[in-house]
Amino acid sequence: MRSFFFKRGEGKEKKHCARQKRIAGALITLMLLVSVYAEPVAAWPGESLFHSIKQKVKDHTTAIIGVALIGVGLIASSTGIGATVGGYAILAGASMISIDYLGHKADQWFVGSSDQTTMTTQKNATESNAQNDDDNPDASKVTDDANQAGAKAVAELTAKLRSDFIQYGSSGYGGDLSVEIWGPSSIYGFSAFPTQIRLTASESPIPFNVVHLLTISVYVIDKNGNKYWTRTWSYNMNDAILAPGQSAVYTTILKGPDPLLYQIKNAVDTGQISRDLYDKIWNTSTSEFEIHVHVTAKREAWKGYPDATTESDCQAVNGKWYNGECYVFDKYIDILLDAESTSAWKHVTGSADVATITDGMYGTLPIKFLQTDAASKWVIYQSRYAGALSDFVVVTAASPVHVLNATANYKFIIAPNPGYLKPANPTITDDFRFVILRVLNGGEIELADQVTGMLGVLLTTKELPLTAHYTDAPGVLTYHALGLAYVRIVREDGTIIPVWLAAEPQISVEQNIMVAVADTEVQKLIASFKNNDRTTVEGTIQSLIQGLQQKIQDADDLLQKARGVGNKQAEEWAQAAIDEYNTAIDDLKKAGQADDYQQFLNMLNAAKKHEQAGDYYRNAARKALNGDYEQAKIDAQKGQEYSDLASEYEPHFNVSAAKAFLSRRLLGIPLWFWLVVIIGLIVLRKLL
Repeated sequence: MRSFFFKRGEGKEKKHCARQKRIAGALITLMLLVSVYAEPVAAWPGESLFHSIKQKVKDHTTAIIGVALIGVGLIASSTGIGATVGGYAILAGASMISIDYLGHKADQWFVGSSDQTTMTTQKNATESNAQNDDDNPDASKVTDDANQAGAKAVAELTAKLRSDFIQYGSSGYGGDLSVEIWGPSSIYGFSAFPTQIRLTASESPIPFNVVHLLTISVYVIDKNGNKYWTRTWSYNMNDAILAPGQSAVYTTILKGPDPLLYQIKNAVDTGQISRDLYDKIWNTSTSEFEIHVHVTAKREAWKGYPDATTESDCQAVNGKWYNGECYVFDKYIDILLDAESTSAWKHVTGSADVATITDGMYGTLPIKFLQTDAASKWVIYQSRYAGALSDFVVVTAASPVHVLNATANYKFIIAPNPGYLKPANPTITDDFRFVILRVLNGGEIELADQVTGMLGVLLTTKELPLTAHYTDAPGVLTYHALGLAYVRIVREDGTIIPVWLAAEPQISVEQNIMVAVADTEVQKLIASFKNNDRTTVEGTIQSLIQGLQQKIQDADDLLQKARGVGNKQAEEWAQAAIDEYNTAIDDLKKAGQADDYQQFLNMLNAAKKHEQAGDYYRNAARKALNGDYEQAKIDAQKGQEYSDLASEYEPHFNVSAAKAFLSRRLLGIPLWFWLVVIIGLIVLRKLL
């Protein structure tokens, strides 16, 4: 027992000593800091000084308390008193400084009034921004001329797909004959591609040792030894002769393995597109392959005939005279050459090739645009496409608004990739089927609308129109637009090499739901604010808030469903929708309390954009819950885009301005010095 109490007493004594050391340290720190300005302070007149300080403290109590709170927060966070308490203190202090700074116009009091204020916005809204949403990031992409915009997009895309014609590495050499294999530097997706074979007879001092080509075969071979699209040239003796050192070039079209070819053809022919095929289009990998060349030939072998000393003697024995010597035919040497590229596989990806067009719009404009002129215009859409990516391009122009129970127009613009199939220059014809796929709850898809036909010989850009109606019915989740083309490439020997192309614009079809912060309500609010009719402003805002609260309830229903099935992604997006609607409500309240017209417009416009962001997130959650993650991701990305736009109109704490603020002087002493003194006093009070 004695030992126990002795240890407790010893602990108290140590704590007391430590406390004394902390107090002493704090006092020394304060003394050192005060000494920095001791001389200027000593020079101040006593009574007037304290009267001035008292007056300034009275005038700026809010700011000083704010500084003190920041000090408390910093001490609390760094000394272990409590990170949470410290964090709240810092935030509260910063807010109080900002309030004082704006409310009392401290720039008239502190030295350096040209510095930036601590609360800033990146943008100021106009009446047109708030009423018409012409600050929408996609507004500049809308056009009246889809063909012109499509042609520009096609030109930009084909420029990116240009490919050099290069020599591939190869193995195999026949001694009397060598081979080079040439092809494109890039072969994307399941594309047909041009190939050139260059055969060269080896040099010989006897010019009569020529090579007679008999058969030349070239084909694609996969890693399992399967052969594809063999092209063979056959000659009779003396029809194709190479002199020593002479070359011959053979050009054709080849294509690698394509596991989806016949499924795509069936879909184009019948319009039956399953979810399984839809997924395969975007996820099937290209296979590695090489190019194999097989050549049969004969080489003439001639030998010297010294008995013939003149050209006439040589001709008498059926010889040939060259450089003063006679040569007579000896025999034919059979040539069998097999060569295979060793690097063609480096020019295919060996993975799922999906190209994307990122220059354009994605998703849809907000629902409100359905009732504006924008709904009748065109926009080039970001798209993804698969298949013969190197051979063709497809660009999609469409209406910029896609909403259930409404109609949208499409124009698919297809064009060959100019120059890619050169120097083969084949004939190209095609069948096409552009479809609108209805996505049901659960993710299954069915055909909704379609347009089919044949473009004929495809040498230049062609456009195909399609009108789609997004019927809303029980079990319908959304719609996808998909273009499928089955193209026949006719090479020089008459062989038809089929290729396919699938294109999907990155649209998103939204639910046709109520808009709370509608254009008409915004117009009413602006007119009422200008007339100083606060009663109408407050009443209208309360009505808008009620509409947003209903949306919050709907989003919360999605949130609970997502939690119930363990769908984390849908849960995240439903919560994001709730957050956006709540922020819209907060901004509406701030708009109602604003005295400044610019602040009123900023907060009103921000509220409108936050509601639109919430609608996108809500649609993302709904689609993710029902198995359509493709469009859900598009909606979520759009939600973030509009949330970011809204935040540009909201005031933010400016750190650089805060630093400038603390560098200003109160009665000749920097504000940061007063902050340090206050912190020191707080520490002393805590320790005592």
